[in-house]
Amino acid sequence: MLYFPLSISWLSMILRRRTISHFSGLVDKFKNKLSGWKHKLLSPEGRLILNKHVLYSIPTHILVVVEPPKGVLANLNARCENFSGGFFLLWRRHWRNWKDICFHTDENGPSVRSFADGTLSLSFKLWWNFHTSSFLWATFMHRRYGSGSSIMLHLVGNECLKFEAWRI
Repeated sequence: MLYFPLSISWLSMILRRRTISHFSGLVDKFKNKLSGWKHKLLSPEGRLILNKHVLYSIPTHILVVVEPPKGVLANLNARCENFSGGFFLLWRRHWRNWKDICFHTDENGPSVRSFADGTLSLSFKLWWNFHTSSFLWATFMHRRYGSGSSIMLHLVGNECLKFEAWRI
């Protein structure tokens, strides 16, 4: 029996307007991962490491292909912020804004990424791979839409950027 990794709801999400309900599986997976960890038993530094390395690896495969709505990204950021509790929060009071915390260590931050920045960087990576690589999908897209910057003109002219199905 063959296993197809995308369900029908994922296919409809890629081809139509994406809503928060399409990403409920991702949010549930995130919530289940957080509920499995003992928040009170982890040190603040341990929570930061789990936040940086485990939680941010969960939605990466989805963020490469599809850009989720801002509400989903805000929900995931809020869950990460609440989980990091003791390191940046004191008695559930937010002493620093999460946007101020999401900086690299070179910029005096703990090197925590926001999901919006991660989505943007993955989109740039996909664009770079399209323009510089000879992968099968890149050659297909070059033959289908042309090479160079003409793909953007072609996509904007056909209003395919709304659907972003070409990113698959």
